[in-house]
Amino acid sequence: MVPEQQKQNILKAGFVLAGILAVFLITLIFTEVKKFNLLGNDTPAVNVISFSGKGEVNATPDVAVLTASINGEGATRADAVTKQAALKQKVTEALAPFKIADKDIKTDYISTNPKYEYKQSTIYCVMAPCPQPAGKNVIVGYTTNEQLVIKVRNVDDAGAVYDALSKVGSVDVSGPNLQIDNDEALKAEARKIAIADAKAKAEVLAKDLGVKLVRIVSFNEDGYANPMYSESGGNMYDAKAMVAAAPTTNISVGENKITSNVTISYEIR
Repeated sequence: MVPEQQKQNILKAGFVLAGILAVFLITLIFTEVKKFNLLGNDTPAVNVISFSGKGEVNATPDVAVLTASINGEGATRADAVTKQAALKQKVTEALAPFKIADKDIKTDYISTNPKYEYKQSTIYCVMAPCPQPAGKNVIVGYTTNEQLVIKVRNVDDAGAVYDALSKVGSVDVSGPNLQIDNDEALKAEARKIAIADAKAKAEVLAKDLGVKLVRIVSFNEDGYANPMYSESGGNMYDAKAMVAAAPTTNISVGENKITSNVTISYEIR
């Protein structure tokens, strides 16, 4: 006969083995159920449909950005730098009446480069033919150029600032680039409109198709600001032409259009 203690040990081992087998079977069943999307939502969506939405918000620009290219030329590198620095001082003086903050006047880049001319060597021959030696590039001076970016926060002053810069010699002026300084709230508003547009399209089509929108599986956005001007306005000006045409430059501010384009993909059932 099997001792009583041995029987109990065999019985306990049987219970442990049965428990392990039960846990294995439950895990296997749960895994198979999830594969068929009966539990959880982390499986890839099979039936997906996408909708696009667009949102637009118009707002008046509150900043005008002008670019001034300040050039200095000289026989030596030091001469070019000195002349450019003197010209920049004149630009600074021209901007002074408009009380533009230092943080709104930025050097985008500055460079000093040699100027070259091609010189043809010449020899005089008594007899023909007379072969001429090749010429070469020769440094004849230097040019220093600084690109200055000026942010005019009082848009009403943009035309006067443009004129003041244009009257300083050897300065090429372009702009204004009319912007909205803090457009995050406008972008959010345009995005909200675009999302509502996409959702409305999704609900209408789901009803027409007789399907149910289960969940959003993806979302994408692409947005940009598009300047709009009145007929008398423009976005770029030629400094010399404008100064010759009129004593003052009038800037047509118009509106900027903030646009958001979104795409929402839904799982359907």
